[in-house]
Amino acid sequence: MQWQNNPFFPLIAISSLIAAACAVFVATRRNRSYGATALLGLILSVVVWGAAYSLELSSANLVWGVFWAKVEYVGVPFVPLFFFLFAYQFTQNERKLSSLKTFALFLISSTFTLLAWTNEYHHFVWTEFSQDSTDGYVMLALGHGLAFWLLIAYSYILLLIAFIHLVYRVINSPPEFKKQAYIILAGGGVTWLGNIIYVLGISPVPQLDLTPVSFVISSVIFSFGFFSAGMLDIMPIAGEFILESLDDAIIVTNPKGMIVYANRAFEYFFNLSPLSLVGKQATQAFSEWSALKSLFENSETIRREIAVAPQGRAPVVFNVRIFNIRLNNTSEVIGRITMLDDVTERRAAEHRLNQPYIESNSNELPVMAIFRANDDKIVDVNRAFLLALGYERKDVIGRSLGEIQFWETDQRADFLRALYKNGSLKDTPFKLKKDKDSARAYLLSATQIEAQDLKYVMILLREDWA
Repeated sequence: MQWQNNPFFPLIAISSLIAAACAVFVATRRNRSYGATALLGLILSVVVWGAAYSLELSSANLVWGVFWAKVEYVGVPFVPLFFFLFAYQFTQNERKLSSLKTFALFLISSTFTLLAWTNEYHHFVWTEFSQDSTDGYVMLALGHGLAFWLLIAYSYILLLIAFIHLVYRVINSPPEFKKQAYIILAGGGVTWLGNIIYVLGISPVPQLDLTPVSFVISSVIFSFGFFSAGMLDIMPIAGEFILESLDDAIIVTNPKGMIVYANRAFEYFFNLSPLSLVGKQATQAFSEWSALKSLFENSETIRREIAVAPQGRAPVVFNVRIFNIRLNNTSEVIGRITMLDDVTERRAAEHRLNQPYIESNSNELPVMAIFRANDDKIVDVNRAFLLALGYERKDVIGRSLGEIQFWETDQRADFLRALYKNGSLKDTPFKLKKDKDSARAYLLSATQIEAQDLKYVMILLREDWA
């Protein structure tokens, strides 16, 4: 191989070294950060592309220049693919990319690599090779074929989809994730701009592909993201779309104890925006509540109850479950989920049921429930109902009275028979289970209600002290 003194060789070589250093950093965190594997693939593809292009620039011989151009295609078709996969995973898209679709994308990228290495048989990628002499050094001049333009179209489609996902993330993310998305957009955008300049033929240096040159800038941007912005430390590691639908308060922390996610139910209980917690150490964020803070001071799997007094409201009793998130069923812990289940009403009901019988206060609210007549599904209950049966509201709405063991089958049949015969009931004796060995005496009243062409039944229970 005949070498030449090309002034652009050091620039491309340095960018490849910076990218290689980034690859080493990402590799050490690959098992702890969601999306890091795709990011590692992206950087390694950049390293191959940049290193091969630097050797192409330093080659004075046409044959070697063409050889290194082919080597570049070991990385070129995979840069947009891995960038797309990384953006897709980083933005936690609710629709998981199937294995079949991922395989198809890898097959397409691999096809372009194969076409480059067999170009002399079909000339789909390059139609001609030559060298242009400039200021004492030569540059490889290429004529591009159909496969080259198909690769450009394929790459730009993937990059456009990736950028759309990232922009959506910027708009809908907490500040810490916005910062990460900005870094990714900036790093990817610089490289994309360099490629556009080369494809349009408006490079200030003829025949110089500015895409690898732009790697210098994008590598610096990504390095800043890794080392200064903690891009791989507070990446999303939980399915937000699922967790947002839960009534339990959810807190997700990474292996360093840093909060990476809290759902909206957390705000309901603590009157504190989940977005303000992301990026903070859990022990620091919850220093105001010692019981909550203590949950994050050890790494054990925990199942216990704690009482927390959020500002401006009565104390809440939580049933706490904490468990580790492991990578693909391995021993590698990539995060922890803390689930806070509100059991305040349940504990109050248990306390009440365990108290000795006392004379009822005349002002005490009756136990009330409303259910649909056609399917017995409960549509509303009051607090006295929840306290009497030891349930939480979320556990009864949408279920039938039989499913929550409010009455036995024969009780229900007698009730409905009397209700439909008389139209309503008043002060009918009724036994409500206290536990398996005893029951509490009530007087049951019921009436039928019709609303929007649907029939409902409202029942009221008053304790019978006769």
